[in-house]
Amino acid sequence: MGHGMLKGRLAVLMFLQYAAMGAWFVSFGSYMSKSLGFDSVIGLAYGSQGVATIISVFFFGTLADRYIQTQKLLAISFLLSALSLLAIATLKLDVQAFLFLVFLHFLTFIPTIPLANSLCFHWLPNPASQFPRIRALGTVGWIASGLLVGGIAGAAQSSLPLLIAAAGNLLLAGYSLTLPATPPRMFW
Repeated sequence: MGHGMLKGRLAVLMFLQYAAMGAWFVSFGSYMSKSLGFDSVIGLAYGSQGVATIISVFFFGTLADRYIQTQKLLAISFLLSALSLLAIATLKLDVQAFLFLVFLHFLTFIPTIPLANSLCFHWLPNPASQFPRIRALGTVGWIASGLLVGGIAGAAQSSLPLLIAAAGNLLLAGYSLTLPATPPRMFW
């Protein structure tokens, strides 16, 4: 694969990854309040991201460093995060089950950020100068998905942003498997 083609593929990864998160993250509190009546746990739902980050980065980092190729671990993570979002969006849940699934989503999605960064750093010949431009496409993806959701009347109060994000994560699961094989670090 040519260098220019690889940079483009990594930029697509960043765009889609942040678009998937941006589709639902900002409007999630509105959905919890207006559609579910879970006003009292909005802070807990968003706060579970921090706890999930602490746990998942160590666990997924160890898997990527020792056992599983990065692109395969990305695919697994995106698939699990898509399934958790689908469950949140479609199942009738009590508050505890809802919060558990939100935590599960963060537990599986958040590690995709350092995993994708690691994959980029591994394949870019000069990551210090090339990565910032590729990563900037993630910000563009976040903004684009936010504009999409914001442009649909009533979407923020519905499960539609979650469904859009789940579809994006499913797409990312498949796309990750087409990325260059990136062996665990212990084999580099």
